Amino acid sequence: MGYKNGTVLKTAFQAYTVQGQQGSGGSGTVYAVTNEEGSSFAAKILDQTNVSRTRLRRFQKEIDFCTKMDHPNIVRVLDYGVTAKGETFYIMPLYSGTLRSLISTGIPADRVLPYFGQVLD
Repeated sequence: MGYKNGTVLKTAFQAYTVQGQQGSGGSGTVYAVTNEEGSSFAAKILDQTNVSRTRLRRFQKEIDFCTKMDHPNIVRVLDYGVTAKGETFYIMPLYSGTLRSLISTGIPADRVLPYFGQVLD
């Protein structure tokens, strides 16, 4: 159940326009989005297909935790809402890559310990 480029996701105070899919995982899909001022962000949308109450609660806790935490190694949730299709989503900074993409392309030996240290932090 993907979102096409140009789809608008609305929260209480902002609208975000989907620019393209960035990735997907076990709980949802991440899209590049822009707000009304043209700034770029990422939107993680929970996949409602066969979503259990437990998975929804876990996603809500993820939003709550990441909204309150202020740490350089924890993704910050900046905004959140529900799509027109009834799917929960949140807005976060847009990064150029992920830990998964680093691992799949190969991490240089001299960078492994610094990255591992960041994960532990």
